[in-house]
Amino acid sequence: MLSNKKILFPLNILVLLTIWFFVLIYNGNITSILNYWMYPLTMVFGAMVAGLTPLGGGMVAYPVLSLYFNIDPATARDFSLAIQAMGMTSASVYILTRKKFSFDYIKYLPYFIFINFLGFIIGTGLYESISKVIVQLFFVSFSLSFIGVYLYTRNQSTNNKIKIKKIEKKRVIWITFLLCFFGGVISSFFGTGSDIFLYILLTMYLNLKEKISTDFSIILMAVISILGFFYRYLFVGIESDITNMWLASVPIVIFFAPLGNKLLGFIKRKYFLYLILGLTIFNWLYFLNKINNYSLYSILLIVIFSAIFIILKPKKSKLR
Repeated sequence: MLSNKKILFPLNILVLLTIWFFVLIYNGNITSILNYWMYPLTMVFGAMVAGLTPLGGGMVAYPVLSLYFNIDPATARDFSLAIQAMGMTSASVYILTRKKFSFDYIKYLPYFIFINFLGFIIGTGLYESISKVIVQLFFVSFSLSFIGVYLYTRNQSTNNKIKIKKIEKKRVIWITFLLCFFGGVISSFFGTGSDIFLYILLTMYLNLKEKISTDFSIILMAVISILGFFYRYLFVGIESDITNMWLASVPIVIFFAPLGNKLLGFIKRKYFLYLILGLTIFNWLYFLNKINNYSLYSILLIVIFSAIFIILKPKKSKLR
């Protein structure tokens, strides 16, 4: 017999499907939804990425939609937020109810949420003044540098707790603020980013066990996706097409995101990450071929981002 805690996950699925059903009844169009077959197909892989790695589903959805389907980057961003609000919420409930998750970390969540959401609001204001080509350039360069450096410097720590010397406390506070704030700004641009920068903070800087950092980054991104989507919906506005895109994809992501997280304990994630790296390199080359005269700028960004990520690699002297 399932414990009360385990019942929460199927209950979560039921609640999410109920939300999906009501949106379908009041705002959906079955014929239009069927025309959006490419979105659930994309999110099969995107949801697996969201549950298995410190990368949100937007890391797949954003480049596929904005680069290959020529969808406006802002629409691709809003779709990423909307679909992660369902998929990563489902994965988060799975983590909290079906896995051995230390709730000691939950006490930090309000601070991470506040700083990330502050960055999201400011990033939303900045976004409108930036060329969409520049946003895409930033995305392909950032994603390639992060995944490349992440694979090169993967942390094999077995630390289950964050241990910081008192002398390092102020520095950690500043690093936490900067990474969480910048993660929120990046999320306002691409629909994902808060999870990546929290993962950098926890694993690459604070030397926390990789699987714990991944799980916690998923929970944070679920919250930021919900808050970010409703902020844009209420104060900025979103494209009407997103409703049908969302309706077509929800039944996929609410199952595949937790499935991806479950696979975290059974497969060697590095091979999956090699696949993502290959796809990211392809995205980068495709963008440079599509948009001329940006190669040097992209290489410069990759060098800068890679240097930052390597600098954040923890030194044992900083930890107890």
